[in-house]
Amino acid sequence: MFVPSNEASAPSGLIVTLQGGNADAGWRFLSQYWEAIAEEENMIIALPSGYTYGDDEAAWVLNTEATSMQDIKFFNEMIADISVRHFVDLSRVYAVSTPLVLCSRMSWHVIWGRVLPLSRHLLALCL
Repeated sequence: MFVPSNEASAPSGLIVTLQGGNADAGWRFLSQYWEAIAEEENMIIALPSGYTYGDDEAAWVLNTEATSMQDIKFFNEMIADISVRHFVDLSRVYAVSTPLVLCSRMSWHVIWGRVLPLSRHLLALCL
């Protein structure tokens, strides 16, 4: 997890990176860029690692069974835990991932319709 140096001065936003395709928190999507942005914008970055629980196609809530919502529970509990340990602005919780993960059922709970308001930085990430 990355925590900005000025976190105590104001509530921090939270960026959660979701790694698909059996990747774990060791895979850090352009982490050097995200950490610089997070420092400037007072954002915490969480890089969760999960594990395959049942037949979930090794991905974030991609199957269609109603009993396979453990990822949603994990995600919500992770946000709650980080919020207890850090000063988090819950109106500024975002997720970053590949399109496949963001289009999963996870999107209906925390991601759908949320756009990370850091567009002035996105061009630099694509270079």
